[in-house]
Amino acid sequence: MLNSSRRRVATLMLVMALAVLTFAVYPRRAWSFAGQGGTDGVARWRMYDDKTYGFSIKYPRQFVILPEKGEQVDAPAGRVYRVRFQDKKVASWQTADLEPPQFMIEVFKAKGGLSLRDWLESAQWIGQSDTVEPFEVKGAREGLSIRLMQQLAPNEFYYAATERYVFRLTPLGIHGPEMLASFRLKPGK
Repeated sequence: MLNSSRRRVATLMLVMALAVLTFAVYPRRAWSFAGQGGTDGVARWRMYDDKTYGFSIKYPRQFVILPEKGEQVDAPAGRVYRVRFQDKKVASWQTADLEPPQFMIEVFKAKGGLSLRDWLESAQWIGQSDTVEPFEVKGAREGLSIRLMQQLAPNEFYYAATERYVFRLTPLGIHGPEMLASFRLKPGK
């Protein structure tokens, strides 16, 4: 009886390990494609240009912009806008809204007079054990990169502050670094 229970537990653990491995490996295979990797492919990417909040970003051709469905009841306080980029294949799934986007930009109303770090602390988005480093974006008065040490992915966020807005960029997936590097703020916004 005891050996039978141990075998069931071992089988269950093996099945769970295979499931985790499958989900960890599958996205890499699904999102890799010829001609779009590296910096050469970025030149052929699409451009998302937001005139209301004054930013632009390049994104791979196999990505789509996820539509927002109704009011976002779980939105963080102060968020005025969000745009999410997802792989076309993943976006076609019935569970697409449950999948984390490959890249997300959130726009928040800036609080006058607060430094970006003070703004992050007032929103409780930065802790004592988190890693904070400078992040440069042309047109931003201030930028910070935050790595949350107590949180699983997404746990790396990039913030750029203008006089009017704070932009939170959340890169996930293999094209995150290239998308992050292509992010631009427009003067006067």
